Amino acid sequence: MAKKNVDKKQKKLMYGVLGAGLSFLLCAIVLGIFGGVFQVLGFLIAAICCLVVFIPCFVYYMMKSGASSSKESGSVIVPNGTTVIATDQYRKRKIYEVTIPATVKKIEPNAFRDECKINYLGNIGEYLAIDGLDNLPKNELTVGGKPIAGDLVIPAGVKSIPDETFMDFIDITSVTFPKGLTRIGARAFCRCDGITKVTFEGGVEVIEEEAFSFCSAITTLALPVGLKTLERAAFSFCSGLESVTFGDPQTAIGEDAFDRCSALTSITGSARIAAEVSAQADLGEAEVDLTITAEGVAEDTLPDEDMVAISSVKKITFADGITEIEPRMFSFYLGLHTVILPASLKKIEPETFTACYSLAKVSMSEKTEHDPNDFPAGCEIEYYDAVPPRTVKSEGRPLATPAAGAEITIGNDDLLKDLLNTSEDDTSDSNN
Repeated sequence: MAKKNVDKKQKKLMYGVLGAGLSFLLCAIVLGIFGGVFQVLGFLIAAICCLVVFIPCFVYYMMKSGASSSKESGSVIVPNGTTVIATDQYRKRKIYEVTIPATVKKIEPNAFRDECKINYLGNIGEYLAIDGLDNLPKNELTVGGKPIAGDLVIPAGVKSIPDETFMDFIDITSVTFPKGLTRIGARAFCRCDGITKVTFEGGVEVIEEEAFSFCSAITTLALPVGLKTLERAAFSFCSGLESVTFGDPQTAIGEDAFDRCSALTSITGSARIAAEVSAQADLGEAEVDLTITAEGVAEDTLPDEDMVAISSVKKITFADGITEIEPRMFSFYLGLHTVILPASLKKIEPETFTACYSLAKVSMSEKTEHDPNDFPAGCEIEYYDAVPPRTVKSEGRPLATPAAGAEITIGNDDLLKDLLNTSEDDTSDSNN
């Protein structure tokens, strides 16, 4: 209080001196008008005013302004026990570093400058529990005295990773999610291109949109049992991803979940998942192996733009335990070369591998009900449980191989009708 009174007296004194100086300067101007001796006297008074009044007052003002600025800039320590940091609390003042205690539970929008450095004193679990975490600047951030870098282990008890929490944290090299964590928010690890390994200990149910998009250093991915939904573009543009395994056959795959994953060469999961992922990933000239671990249903027909992806699949392995394959699920896999079928498979429907013109080898049990000629002409069928082992060649069906010069596209309706044994009359009847 005493200090404030002193400041007020200093200001009053400065204003008084400035007033006197201005009065003398006005007199100097008036004297200068008369010329001669009066003009010289006027210049002299003006010079004295500048030296004695205005320059000292200016210096005093700059010193006070600098002191005030330094008082408002630099670092601030939020008092321990604070629970909420309000809007504009540290934004309008010139503060570029703030230390936050673990007692803070909520951060309102625009509480800090975007370039502000944040030192959070709690652990990573307490940090993730803050309401409004996306309002916290992440230009420079330390948690528990350490930067977020290297191996990031999410502690037990954390249920959710908020949206954009670790977005652009390029120094993270791996991340481990504990049992009990159920949600990974939208863009939570987007553009973390230093991450090479992601480990799920179980429990994750939803990975939201773009959660790991542009994580180009991830090469192998094993998604957990219990994962219900993989949302739109969740792993899009993961250009280094080579292998993905789905632990749950019921996982719903969002649009473009693996878009532009051009290095993907191995997909393991249910028939539905394998078909969807291989169709949506931009595989280009890659040679892809599918491992089918469970039965499932996919769309009977696929759009024109999926032809490149389907042409990339070269080998499909069906895991032991699979008893049936949905008809036409793998039709038009134009690049498919090898199929390995388990002894548990009961029957192969005639249209299962329709229009797989490159299929050259099928390894299967002779006990599986099938017709060898349902495969393309020239395809070798190896019966691994025959005694002695034997191989036969398919003679194919009349339409198993396209006519010379025929244009093979999904949009060729006449060819589709022939290949799927659907006549024009049947089609018109169904329309009527």
